[in-house]
Amino acid sequence: MSESVELCRSPPSHHGVSVDRMLAFESIPPKKVSAPHHDREELLRRTGQDQVLTSI
Repeated sequence: MSESVELCRSPPSHHGVSVDRMLAFESIPPKKVSAPHHDREELLRRTGQDQVLTSI
């Protein structure tokens, strides 16, 4: 199973590192897309969501 996924992330993130490892284990190549903290419009547009969840 080597389908590709689009991974939106904001560096640095320990969640992003974890996802990278899981995808590498499954041999799924991610297409990494930058999602800056200050502007979430692009992330919302790409994912079709109406809000961005954050962990505090």
